[in-house]
Amino acid sequence: MPPPRPGATPPRPAPGPVPGPAAPAPAPAAPPVTTAYLLPGDLVFFRAPGRPVDHVGLVLWDGLMAHASQARGGVVVEPMSRYIGARRPLAGVVPAKSY
Repeated sequence: MPPPRPGATPPRPAPGPVPGPAAPAPAPAAPPVTTAYLLPGDLVFFRAPGRPVDHVGLVLWDGLMAHASQARGGVVVEPMSRYIGARRPLAGVVPAKSY
């Protein structure tokens, strides 16, 4: 396209809505999981009574979970207790075969 001439009127955009950037597809919601079906990698959620969820743990194995402990200054592994709900973020992903 040749450069515009001095004093020339710039071209007008076509009428109609201007397309914006494509929005990413929403992530599918992680389905809830009951205690009997917890697997390593599931997330368990905690809250103080009367408060919204404020803590999350990662299920490991044999009733253990990993979570960040401010009181102990890092990530700790301990038994799960009194969580209010669990979700499986990797639903549909086939776990690796264990030997």
